[in-house]
Amino acid sequence: MDIKVPTLFNTKPTQGPSEQEELIKHIEEINRQMKATRQNLNLVTDECLIDSYIYELTALNKRYQYYLKRAKKEGLVAFSSAGKASAQ
Repeated sequence: MDIKVPTLFNTKPTQGPSEQEELIKHIEEINRQMKATRQNLNLVTDECLIDSYIYELTALNKRYQYYLKRAKKEGLVAFSSAGKASAQ
């Protein structure tokens, strides 16, 4: 099951592209890590590993929220493949 993640961003011209590109890279990398962690969680049966993956997902989610807040402050907007814009 392949989940499509929006990767196109609209930026405000007031900010330099390097900081915004870094934010986008962090968000995309955390998304990739969360997807891999969820897949691993679905494959394990050991209680210790299940707990470990849940803690990892919790930490990744907090980091993801942090970068989304920063992206919103920078004026980044994600576009879905359907073309609808939404502020993060």
